[in-house]
Amino acid sequence: MTSPEEVIDQARRGHVPADWRVFTKRRGAVGAFFRGTSGQPDPVLVITPEAAVEYVSDRVPLSVFYFAWVADASLRVRATTSSDSNTVRLRFWVDVRLTDGRTAEWKSATFPRRIEVAQRFAEGCAVHVFWRRLADGGYGPPGWPAG
Repeated sequence: MTSPEEVIDQARRGHVPADWRVFTKRRGAVGAFFRGTSGQPDPVLVITPEAAVEYVSDRVPLSVFYFAWVADASLRVRATTSSDSNTVRLRFWVDVRLTDGRTAEWKSATFPRRIEVAQRFAEGCAVHVFWRRLADGGYGPPGWPAG
């Protein structure tokens, strides 16, 4: 895989492979001023076939999550309402069990309310889990050679 820094740079230039998904948004001037991020590049999340790489700001380390770490993943949604409102608030995340047995909850720092972000992340996890299980001989169509 290309280094995480190169992934972000390539996404900013706009020339990415067809199987990458790039999510970006403009940094708001007022919010950037109060957060001290004025003049910094806009946030960007890139989901490649190998990993999810997210740049939030120069003050936050680059977030990199490799799908090869995943043993199992589930897309989750929680809806909440308030008693005095007709609005529903949806929260999306991906529950992840790692190959070393640890568990994690993944959600984008920049795009926590965009379902397509969580969905693309979950798809990346699922592809790696499928290929690992197939390579281990645990799954596959009848008569499929184990290796």
